[in-house]
Amino acid sequence: TIIKCSGLQSLQIKEAKGLHKLVVLDCPGLQSLSFEGVSLKSFRYRGNLVSIKVSCKCKHIAQFCRCDCGLFLEDVMVDLRQGHLTQWTWEFQKSFRCLYHYDLYEKTRCRCTNRKRCFKSILISIRGVKSLTICRWFFETSMCNSMPFSSRDLLPCMRQLEELWWIDCSMERESINALLCFLKLCPNLKRLFVTIDPKCYNMPSTRKFSDLVIVPDKLDDLKAVKLEGFADEEKENFIARRLILLFGENNPVIISKSGGKCIKHLVKVAKLEKKGKYSYKFKFMVENVDENFPDHVHMNV
Repeated sequence: TIIKCSGLQSLQIKEAKGLHKLVVLDCPGLQSLSFEGVSLKSFRYRGNLVSIKVSCKCKHIAQFCRCDCGLFLEDVMVDLRQGHLTQWTWEFQKSFRCLYHYDLYEKTRCRCTNRKRCFKSILISIRGVKSLTICRWFFETSMCNSMPFSSRDLLPCMRQLEELWWIDCSMERESINALLCFLKLCPNLKRLFVTIDPKCYNMPSTRKFSDLVIVPDKLDDLKAVKLEGFADEEKENFIARRLILLFGENNPVIISKSGGKCIKHLVKVAKLEKKGKYSYKFKFMVENVDENFPDHVHMNV
């Protein structure tokens, strides 16, 4: 764990055979980070987006390959609210034998001109993740045109992802569409956390996600959605109306946290609003929310 090292510019970790967890937080001078080793299961990073390189070495037993590389990271936090440096890359180098064994090499190669900054390459490196933190701007700026958004496509999906913490500076229509588009890659998600941080790096949406989320995919395993940082109830209702569809026929559980302690949850009301289209509203909660709906594992880092 490396925290608040203001003078650190380059971090290189080599031959880390027994390191399972790497945490780098709040190092404002950092420009590059490289890791070489096996068995890395957890990677948590908070700060500016810098050049990140992970070289993975797999253990071979006869003709078989037991992959202990970043291909199967289970816990990933990339909290990039501070924005990015002028030059950055995300490069995971995997054993060719490992890729061949898992029939991934040709399928995962992205042929776009900016493949070291392409979300398809990033996604492949974290496809086994169970807990993930990501900022909307990072997803959008690295997404290439060849990225398929279908839960039926096994390759690009994060099928093991259970908890997602999504961070953005606002929740305008296209920002919500970007989130719904990302959720198409998480068919088995159980808990979704959405944080609005006005201080988060603001990269205006440059893509039109509307065509990709005409009908949001239903998440059958979704248990709860937790919102925080929304300025007013109107904005809470705006996103709630879009997220309710994710629950399908299940009873939607959407709670909102504002001011640190004020907890509200979405409830169905008998009388519809004037437009007759929305039968839910937020109501203050009395029960202990922290026990029933604990924060994302990365929120207390």
